[in-house]
Amino acid sequence: MKLAALLVASILVGAVAAFTIMPAKLIVIDGDTFLVGKNRIRIADIDAPEIHGVTACERDLAQHAKSRLKRILAEGPYDLLPVERDRDRYGRLLRVVARNGHSIGETLVEEGLAHVWEPGVYRTWC
Repeated sequence: MKLAALLVASILVGAVAAFTIMPAKLIVIDGDTFLVGKNRIRIADIDAPEIHGVTACERDLAQHAKSRLKRILAEGPYDLLPVERDRDRYGRLLRVVARNGHSIGETLVEEGLAHVWEPGVYRTWC
């Protein structure tokens, strides 16, 4: 509980630091966004399909990515690692999410549930 309070306090004052998070009440928004406390975390190194995507295929893949991210995060502690930019244009915290030094985003890419994030690049999903 103290760690969660410290994380929230650091986020609120804008500190950029790495934190280890223990799975607790887990709210996953989609395949690349989830909540820690009241803070939205955007996985910085990937782009996942949109829940409200253009095609049924994309929406289906988005549900799979969301479910897989939830299972991965629930497996145990993970680290939130800062990147060059602290927040995206929607106010979400940008972090690489890792466990034992391995990017969770990279796992989703390897499983075909996300793409490596590249600024200004749009890819179709199906």
